[in-house]
Amino acid sequence: DLVLTIQIKVLRTPEDLEDDSIRRRIAVERSLVGLEGLDVRPGEAPFAVWGTTANDRAAAEAAASSLQVDGRTVRVLPWKGGDPRRHDVFVLGFDRYADAMRASLEVRRQGFEPEVVALPGSI
Repeated sequence: DLVLTIQIKVLRTPEDLEDDSIRRRIAVERSLVGLEGLDVRPGEAPFAVWGTTANDRAAAEAAASSLQVDGRTVRVLPWKGGDPRRHDVFVLGFDRYADAMRASLEVRRQGFEPEVVALPGSI
């Protein structure tokens, strides 16, 4: 199965452009420091939905506690290397990419700007 998604984002103001630029920079930084804490063992679900990056653990925990997706596990992961204050919030436990994409719509409805990620060791 091949799933292609397209997201249209209208950037109306300079602030919108700045917010989008910051979000993309953080995504690149996240990819550079890796997701080692979310390594998948054989038989575990290989996809997750990233919800947000917070600048401290308390803010990440608050975001995680507000995130509700079909009883799925929500986990806070501190960054390895880079900026140690940053913490990512993930919704875990998706066997199929399509299921993670559907869950990302719910995460978006809750006010986040989610991304579906393939977890290390899953591919």
